[in-house]
Amino acid sequence: MKVISLFILVGFIGEFQSFSSASSPVNCQWDFYAPWSECNGCTKTQTRRRSVAVYGQYGGQPCVGNAFETQSCEPTRGCPTEEGCGERFRCFSGQCISKSLVCNGDSDCDEDSADEDRCEDSERRPSCDIDKPPPNIELTGNGYNELTGQFRNRVINTKSFGGQCRKVFSGDGKDFYRLSGNVLSYTFQVKINNDFNYEFYNSTWSYVKHTSTEHTSSSRKRSFFRSSSSSSRSYTSHTNEIHKGKSYQLLVVENTVEVAQFINNNPEFLQLAEPFWKELSHLPSLYDYSAYRRLIDQYGTHYLQSGSLGGEYRVLFYVDSEKLKQNDFNSVEKKKKKKKKKK
Repeated sequence: MKVISLFILVGFIGEFQSFSSASSPVNCQWDFYAPWSECNGCTKTQTRRRSVAVYGQYGGQPCVGNAFETQSCEPTRGCPTEEGCGERFRCFSGQCISKSLVCNGDSDCDEDSADEDRCEDSERRPSCDIDKPPPNIELTGNGYNELTGQFRNRVINTKSFGGQCRKVFSGDGKDFYRLSGNVLSYTFQVKINNDFNYEFYNSTWSYVKHTSTEHTSSSRKRSFFRSSSSSSRSYTSHTNEIHKGKSYQLLVVENTVEVAQFINNNPEFLQLAEPFWKELSHLPSLYDYSAYRRLIDQYGTHYLQSGSLGGEYRVLFYVDSEKLKQNDFNSVEKKKKKKKKKK
């Protein structure tokens, strides 16, 4: 019996000591640096990275300094953007395009228009009689970050027509638009969801509060739909115009509308946006976590293969509460499961 008691006591003391030592301050400690990366031919620098071996805890000191170290070096390989384009035309940025796109009236060099700057009028061979792209076509070239659910900067050059003259007609705008060379299909077709969403609010303030909360929670959704709402001041001014002798409720009717659908080309046929191409060309030859992480933060993890463009509309009504009760509108909406009351 004494032996067992002693064993339990020793075990208890051991646990107490380990608990006490874990609560004492632990200072952060860096691990050793990894080997230097290959010398980058474009920046003529190389980097190395170190990780944290022990994180600061319980009031201990944090690690001081950077996880990355950079130094100048002599590259053994040249910079891809400075080595020419072979049989193709080289833009001022270093990006290469087909020589058939030079002097065709289109700025196929995304940012510098080098393919059109030195063309005489006699040399120009316009490839199309219009150069107006469809509305909001730039949204089809955005990158998408699957990790955060957010759209990022443009990765596809939506301004280049690729020397093609493909047109699409908009029945709503009664006009023709020219399609980008990176788009396989673009259709103006209005699609409306027949299931309207409508909600009741007892006050204007409750609606404004709900709208701001809803906008924050839905900011990470995959959607091209854009919505606009007036400020709370405008709602208040409208409310003041309502007769104070009656009780009113705010009825908000919402719906989404698609106005166009698109399909982008396969990856091997896409022309990259020039800023994105520059970032890719300056990536280190060997994997560097910070460089690749920065690229993903700016441009995302995926490009858009297909999707739709559209919008969201909201219609606001001030409804007399007494007439609402007389028509038994509340009970009808409960049956349809369309009504949601906000206070």
